[in-house]
Amino acid sequence: METDRRTVCVTVGTLPLRPLASAEDAAHIAAINEAEPDFVWVGLGLPRQEKWMAEHLPKIKAAALIGVGVDFHAGMKPHAPIWMQRGGLEWLFRLLTEPRRFAHRYLFDNTLFLGHLLLQVTRLRKYSREV
Repeated sequence: METDRRTVCVTVGTLPLRPLASAEDAAHIAAINEAEPDFVWVGLGLPRQEKWMAEHLPKIKAAALIGVGVDFHAGMKPHAPIWMQRGGLEWLFRLLTEPRRFAHRYLFDNTLFLGHLLLQVTRLRKYSREV
């Protein structure tokens, strides 16, 4: 069976920093759905893109919504040196180059996550599956 393989990139638009009116939001959703994408790449920055994807997942007809770091792909932020990338230390490079932005995430949030993971693995705490 032969399938039609094609790569198409459609840019629907950008979102303002303010909350969207319901009519604006509906127009964006309609434009995305009209393009019939397999994947929707969302680059709004953390945590905004995750919140947007969680809110719009039921409304968008695509196989997946994927949050991306647009700054890297656009060349606006430097990548870590190759030796740091290969050593799994790109997070450290980002922390050192943008401490205000990443200190809380990498030092506090990740430590908190690892603490909860340790509690769950050692069965000292059980977490509910309900969200």
